[in-house]
Amino acid sequence: MTTTVSERERYFFDTRGFLVVPGVLSGDEVAKFNTHLDRLAPEKISDPDDRDRALNWLFNVHPDFASLMDHEAILPYLRAFVDEKVRIDGAYALVKLPGEGVKLHARPQSPREGTGWYHIQHGEITSGLTGIQWALTDMPPGTGGFRCIPGSHKANFELPFEMLEDDAEDVPMGAGDVVIFTEALTHGSRWHGGSSRRVLIYKYCPGSVTWLSDVWNDASRAVLTPRQRQMTLPPFVFDAEASDERQVVLPPPLPQDSIGDNATTP
Repeated sequence: MTTTVSERERYFFDTRGFLVVPGVLSGDEVAKFNTHLDRLAPEKISDPDDRDRALNWLFNVHPDFASLMDHEAILPYLRAFVDEKVRIDGAYALVKLPGEGVKLHARPQSPREGTGWYHIQHGEITSGLTGIQWALTDMPPGTGGFRCIPGSHKANFELPFEMLEDDAEDVPMGAGDVVIFTEALTHGSRWHGGSSRRVLIYKYCPGSVTWLSDVWNDASRAVLTPRQRQMTLPPFVFDAEASDERQVVLPPPLPQDSIGDNATTP
């Protein structure tokens, strides 16, 4: 399994805005996660919005879904493309029936508006919100699974997303494959496969920012591994668990009559 990000992978992630990593999950693992979803019988929920709500927090469905949070095969990409102290921002499943999909979209690129930026600084990639999509069903070419406008994460001119629907390209995947993408990329789906499409989507941010406002409570974090607990910290610019407490000693106040003498004129 890949332990480092190659120059080729970095090049194509940078130029396309996404990268497919094939065969990350075995057939048995795919079957296991599908079985966990089967408990909710998502295909029997007729309203797509109700179905999405039932699947919007994977860690409530089964504890096994936590194992994908810091999967050894994806951590190198998260550290290279997001942040060394990457934090997980959400995890949900999408189960789409033929004829359903997700409209093309992309997150705001400005850090003042959201976390959907994509930049290169001193040779390092920083993607403010990054998705990892785990395929639990096959998505052959032409079935409209993961669709995107390659390279649109670097676009300098905007068009309404609905004008781009027919220009989006399919990204074929097999069950067990993973696609890593920046949320600055214009992407979506328009599923017309023979049966339902099932994917798991985990979202990540740099450790200092957040997209969702959800914060893990202590009871939920207690069952995680130490590394996973680090990845579920609230958005801080420092490492809250590793930082030392220091006593701040303030200097004595200046005498009142010396304040005017020490003042400077701009």
